[in-house]
Amino acid sequence: MKIVLAAALAVLATPAMAQDNSDKITIDVGKAPWGKFPRLASRVDHTDYAALSLLVEDTLSTRKCRFPGQQARHFDITVPYAVKIEADGSFSRILVSDIGCRQIEQLVGYTVFMRSRNGEFAPVNDNQARWYSGELNINLE
Repeated sequence: MKIVLAAALAVLATPAMAQDNSDKITIDVGKAPWGKFPRLASRVDHTDYAALSLLVEDTLSTRKCRFPGQQARHFDITVPYAVKIEADGSFSRILVSDIGCRQIEQLVGYTVFMRSRNGEFAPVNDNQARWYSGELNINLE
């Protein structure tokens, strides 16, 4: 399944997005052997987890998505993802785990895209295209 992200996620926009002429990106959602990919290392993480938590809280409170044991005011959701890094070090694809909740899959895809674009992941010097995995945890206690 492909998801197109648009201005609905503008609340998470960063200055780098404002400099880009595109207003939407395509993210793949599906299944993969997440544990078999090498781990993607972070240099820094400027993700606004408070904003992500508010968006997930809204998604759960309006019952757009339901997860066993998770409530709008108390949740802990971890979503695996993978990025394909080309031989030149550029990110060419992002694959988000299909968790059955389009809204949260979009948040994860957008967050990973922005982190890759902002140089928050550690460089990979592999000289070949390869998939790397990570996880995004969003919680509210």
